[in-house]
Amino acid sequence: MDEFLDGIKRKLSEEGTVYFGIKVIPNASKTEFVELMGDDKTVKIRAKAVPEKGKANKAVEKFLRSYFKGDCEIVGGRQSREKLVRISI
Repeated sequence: MDEFLDGIKRKLSEEGTVYFGIKVIPNASKTEFVELMGDDKTVKIRAKAVPEKGKANKAVEKFLRSYFKGDCEIVGGRQSREKLVRISI
């Protein structure tokens, strides 16, 4: 997992924008990275927020903004647990 996230940070610093998949598990005790899923391209993230009115999406975007020190937007799958995110610096 750490190697994958470091690779995203490297690519972000080189290219300025990175897209990757996430799977969100809402109603967790805290918002955190869980694991790299079997396809090695999707990161599972637990979100403390509930999946109502975009609260879990906002919590994940805030978490990723803080982690990557850049802008984060969910660009696909806003109504699904599986999402595509864009990180830009």
